[in-house]
Amino acid sequence: MRKYCLLSIGLLGLIQAGYGQAARKDSVVVLFGQKTRMIIVSDEKGGVRELQKYDFNEILKDVGIFLEDAQNRETYLYINETTGRRYLKDTTVVVSERETSDDEEEAETDAQDTTDTDDDGYGNDRWSGYLDLGLNNYLENRKFPDQSDAPYGLRPWGSRHVALGSLRNFRVGGRKSPLYLRAGLEVSWHNFMFDGDNQARKTPTGTDFPAPRPDLQKSKLTVCYLNVPAMVALQFRNRDRRETFYLAAGGYVGYRLGSYTKIKYETEGQTRKERAKGNFYLNNVRYGLTGQVGIDNVALFAKYDLNSLFVDDRGPRLNVLSFGITLTD
Repeated sequence: MRKYCLLSIGLLGLIQAGYGQAARKDSVVVLFGQKTRMIIVSDEKGGVRELQKYDFNEILKDVGIFLEDAQNRETYLYINETTGRRYLKDTTVVVSERETSDDEEEAETDAQDTTDTDDDGYGNDRWSGYLDLGLNNYLENRKFPDQSDAPYGLRPWGSRHVALGSLRNFRVGGRKSPLYLRAGLEVSWHNFMFDGDNQARKTPTGTDFPAPRPDLQKSKLTVCYLNVPAMVALQFRNRDRRETFYLAAGGYVGYRLGSYTKIKYETEGQTRKERAKGNFYLNNVRYGLTGQVGIDNVALFAKYDLNSLFVDDRGPRLNVLSFGITLTD
């Protein structure tokens, strides 16, 4: 049975479809084989040229859905100023005006996402800076040391993680591919604030944690690293090509730039502070896994060191865990 698909497209009221009208100034008939045709008509000469603004692949997808439900009936798909926005090509920008009061005119601009320029943080193959703010802890045999009352247990809120870095995003695949590679450089500071009256002390045989000092108020170990992170990211978008959220996962390798301990204690009614630099038998190289989930310029991150904080047999075997938020420019 002969199938007819009558597709009428109008733009801002200038192009309106009709089938069987007496006066036609501009029309296009597209034949598919011998039994299927698509007819496009316009009341104005040259009106059909306006169709170049639309993505026919998206339109035909919807037409196919309508035809499945039509069951041999003629099918009409009306596209006007409001419903036609979703069919515009990626490079099209639509500016619409509406009447307001005599003293005010308001214009609304609806810019479709463009994959040619990609102004979003992921779309651009460019460098972007970021700041990590979070907390540190470490695991010993997959448990937190304070669970076994170890002398190197940490204060949760006092053990802070800060990192400053810059990443570049490289799109993998075509212009609309959601897959990216991210690589960059960062400097991070790990503050390990010890719980109770404990402190870290370097001895000839390793890093020791001596008996608690009653006069000790605060004690921490700070380590600074230069890191090279690399991740694979997926940027998800909705049907209108607008960003929703992204996922990223990968790893990092870092080199220790410096480290020191700092204690705060009270003696003879006065508060004193002491700071001592040293390597404390810390591993010079660190490496691990990292992941992110975010929306726009804010993300949640987690990092886990696969190697120990201290050199083997020179200190406890601790795997550093950091987590928090990432702010991107």
